[in-house]
Amino acid sequence: MIPEKTLFLLRPDHLFICSQNDNSDKDKLCKSLNLFLEAILEKSHESALNTLNEAIKILEPVQVVRHKELISTNALLEPWEIEDFDNFFNIEHVETQERAACLVSSVLIAYKTWIELIVHSSSAITAQELETQKQGFKSCVRLLMRMFN
Repeated sequence: MIPEKTLFLLRPDHLFICSQNDNSDKDKLCKSLNLFLEAILEKSHESALNTLNEAIKILEPVQVVRHKELISTNALLEPWEIEDFDNFFNIEHVETQERAACLVSSVLIAYKTWIELIVHSSSAITAQELETQKQGFKSCVRLLMRMFN
């Protein structure tokens, strides 16, 4: 199960080129992504958080296998630098049979965490900054929708 404060990233060797989900998985993914878009369009952060919780719940539980060992990448970073980054941002590299649900859940959790930061932060975010970030997430959701339709 994906805890809501951890960002799970599929290991690079476990990413997929095209989705091989059955129709029930596609239905769940599409429902969750449609709710994600609704949340992005919400004017109220509280309403957005409620909608995001609903979208996350549709995909639960996503069973993952955590990997503590670092996998090789073509990054110019030392393994300890990658580990520091992952620890700072609370990222875990995982494997799962439910790759699409894991990917969508992680993006949902990233957006939800960002909204929670806005709600609980004392620093102000401008309307332009808010809209720019939302546009980025909208693009991501639309890409995922194309992948799973």
